[in-house]
Amino acid sequence: MIELKVMGSVRMTGSSDAGIEAVLVQPKRLALLSYLALSPEPLVPRDRLLALLWPESDERRAREALRQALRFLRRSLGSDLLVTQGRNWVGVSRAHVDCDIWRFYALLEAGDLSGALSLYNGELLEGLEVRAAPGFEQWLSVSRQEVARRAADACWQLAELARDEGDAVAAQGHAWRAREILPADEEGLRRLMGLLLWSGDRAGALRAYESFETWLAKEFEAVPSVRTRELADRARGPALAGSDAANAANAVDAAVDEASAERSGPDATAAMAEPDAERVPEPNDRRETGVGVRRLTGWRILPGWPNCRCNSSAPRTAVAAMVLVVGLLALGFSYLGLLPSQRGLLAEGTDGPDLLLVAPFNVSQADISLSFLRHGMVDLLGAVFTGEVGPAAVAARRSRLSRFAIGGGSDVASRARRTGARWIIHGEVMGNDRDVRLSGTIRDLHGLNPPRTAAVSGSADDVYGLARQLACRLLAMSLGARKDEAERLGATTPAALHAYLLGRQALNQTRYEEADRRFHAALRHDPAFAAAAFGLVEPHLSAPWVRGHVSELALPLAFRLLDQLGPAEREFVLAAAGPRHPERSSHLEYYHAWERAVAKAPDRAPVWYQWGDAIFHTGPLIGLPSHRERSAAAFEHALALDPDYLVPLTHLIELATESGDSERAAALLDRLLAGSQDGEPVNADYLRWRVALAANDEPALEELRARFPEMTVGSLGAIVRSAAFLGQGLDDADRIAALDLSRWNAPAERWNLLVRFQIHALNRGRRSEARLLAEAMRDVAPTAYLHTHIRSALGAGGDPAAAREAATQLEARVGLLDVTEQTERRGLISDVCALEVWKLYHDDTSTVRQTIQWLRDPGYPAPDQVHRQSCATFLDAMLTRRQRPHLLPRAIAQVQVLADEGVHLPGVGFEPIWLFLTMALEETGNIEAALEVIRRRSSNPFTLPTQLRIEGRLAAMIGDTVAARHAYAHYLALRENPEPALMGELLEVRHAYEALGG
Repeated sequence: MIELKVMGSVRMTGSSDAGIEAVLVQPKRLALLSYLALSPEPLVPRDRLLALLWPESDERRAREALRQALRFLRRSLGSDLLVTQGRNWVGVSRAHVDCDIWRFYALLEAGDLSGALSLYNGELLEGLEVRAAPGFEQWLSVSRQEVARRAADACWQLAELARDEGDAVAAQGHAWRAREILPADEEGLRRLMGLLLWSGDRAGALRAYESFETWLAKEFEAVPSVRTRELADRARGPALAGSDAANAANAVDAAVDEASAERSGPDATAAMAEPDAERVPEPNDRRETGVGVRRLTGWRILPGWPNCRCNSSAPRTAVAAMVLVVGLLALGFSYLGLLPSQRGLLAEGTDGPDLLLVAPFNVSQADISLSFLRHGMVDLLGAVFTGEVGPAAVAARRSRLSRFAIGGGSDVASRARRTGARWIIHGEVMGNDRDVRLSGTIRDLHGLNPPRTAAVSGSADDVYGLARQLACRLLAMSLGARKDEAERLGATTPAALHAYLLGRQALNQTRYEEADRRFHAALRHDPAFAAAAFGLVEPHLSAPWVRGHVSELALPLAFRLLDQLGPAEREFVLAAAGPRHPERSSHLEYYHAWERAVAKAPDRAPVWYQWGDAIFHTGPLIGLPSHRERSAAAFEHALALDPDYLVPLTHLIELATESGDSERAAALLDRLLAGSQDGEPVNADYLRWRVALAANDEPALEELRARFPEMTVGSLGAIVRSAAFLGQGLDDADRIAALDLSRWNAPAERWNLLVRFQIHALNRGRRSEARLLAEAMRDVAPTAYLHTHIRSALGAGGDPAAAREAATQLEARVGLLDVTEQTERRGLISDVCALEVWKLYHDDTSTVRQTIQWLRDPGYPAPDQVHRQSCATFLDAMLTRRQRPHLLPRAIAQVQVLADEGVHLPGVGFEPIWLFLTMALEETGNIEAALEVIRRRSSNPFTLPTQLRIEGRLAAMIGDTVAARHAYAHYLALRENPEPALMGELLEVRHAYEALGG
């Protein structure tokens, strides 16, 4: 019998130590065993295992890999380990394997909660990571969350039992363990705070809150929800009245109902009938008004309020309680004048808020017990909107609409217009005191938007929850969401939904910074809003300068809520993360990941855009044939799927200008600007410049040049970069590079411009200027500027003296002779790689073998395997070329793999790979292959003049004089007036150009 323990770090007993060790050190085979053991099905189809663990292999190789893995498991752990049925089914023999997860679930089902928790020793399959298997990683993430949730639920059940028995110490212990298991569970935090308040530990409740608040700010730049902050305010307030446990429990339940601090207390009806004076706010106390209303809605006995766990045995009593609360809310809103004072629902930055009227609902088809919802829905929807979004929702009877029958919709609408309202909601209630169906319609009284209708149904004990869902769906549809999307988004709060939908709108119109801000606002309102976390990924992919690299914030948030996303969104996130997440993937791996995402979500415009974007940017790096045409086709398909999704237009404009079709480029730009009604796209000025340059529109160019100092960093950087690639507009790039950088103080913006300006100076042959700009990077990125000096001198015409000085500083910092003793340090691999490449370029091989061995050491703690291996491979190839030229074909093959994968060398980029491969292929006489490699371009063209010079020479060698002249002309445009040290190279190229008839 083999005992397999999967909760916490994986352990096995019952077989030979050697066999167990052999399995534990092979993650994919351990993953296979674990999946078979954890599957609720006794037998699993092999096809599923292939898709989970070998998704990138063709079927023949994947099946062979699976057969080998199964044979390995049998050989290591015993021939009785596995059972099969036919050729396509395999499973773990439960007669020969005992797994702690099976006993965990069995004990939970039997009610032995303590016994089950004794088996929970940590996260499921803790530490197990499987590369290039996103399906398995997704399954593992979901399974981990499910097991953790079941364990936390068991802790809470034990906590509640201990509390009912009056054992506060035991209850707190179980509650704290639940928090440790699910640290991101905000509802669990509120339950813990309620429990601590019940036991009189106000300081402990505040400590729990402050710890969560700090963690949330650090990990996600978010704040706790309003409900949690209110509970913290309650803990900071006056001491609870009453000394006995029963009174304390009732007071806490009234304050922390949404934290599920549920307890059997005294007669609920009495508590309802005798509200204390503290619950009635003073009419002029605007600060207390909101608190007073929330206290009303926080009574434990009320059915239908969010997360309320009422054990009402009589639905009619619950409905009666709701009648009372709705009446109190209506009185409070009418008396205090809250509703008309709030901010507009659908308009921001306008002359005034858009007024929303909620008309009485039709209850003629409902049981008489629900007749209170005729006006009750007015007050419930008003409470939802004003409490969270803030529309100017006016109770309909205050606008004299209550006397009109809903059936006369046009009459209601005409009366509503007289109040100055922009929107009106009306609807119908159906059902009885057990089951309710609410349907509603939101109408734009200005006629600019079509009416939208939504419906929800559920228990009569959750009328407020249903009203909230209905409000969210109507809000989503009023802002353009599809019906199915509105239904999916209806579980959040109106405030979060409002921010999210505005973010989607900004994203579709390429206003990436606003989209980023909106999605963050949505997450502040609802940290568990998965759609907003997913939304953050897109602007970071399309415009990574918005707030750093996509992986730093957006992806962790999306992965945290991955199981709550739809299938298409999950595929999108997995493609954005790359197959090796959380490690970095190669560009070829990203390319294939987006290819798979398109295959699995062919009806989603954003997926097609990102697929086209991967081709557009990655194609030149990996030598993809016809990448411009293929990317254009993907962008066009995205627009065909969603004409309002404007993001693909930016690249289509660039492609049109490249092909010389200035008329099409101008038409596409007009379409983009017309569609961005609420603000210009982030790079609008850059696109105007591209179109004007292609059309040779000098007046438009002069107007744009006058506005260079006012343009965004994105537009300025894009103009400088494009001028280099096009070999045109270089005077405009000079003007931009001469701008005063002092106005850009934000580190990200300043770094973006410094990089662009420094590369521009290198391309223009201004070595001294490039060195000064690199030095200016020191304040923004103290490490990266040293890499920049070295990269500039490796084929880009940078200052060799500055590079030598940078190499000396790197060597001192790395302490290369003791590198095997270094602990993991951010940037260490980049430091080592840049230093060794520089030394090999200057025939210093003193430490390269030691470095290669260290880079290939599997025990090194840094996770970035792609960069470690790429650097080791390149150094090995360089060493082979210098010391064993007879093995040059092997070195070429090694580096060709790096080039085709689209990986870059940490610290020095792509170009050394291409330059090495070009020279090596030329040495072997393969000129055509060398020419193909040197034509690859990165988005930061460090060595563009060098590549053009070599391209011209190689093209001339094979007789392609047109291509040779084009490359030479491009070089001469870039280096028209270089520093004296580079003048000899210029004259050489000019002579070659003239010899070809240029």
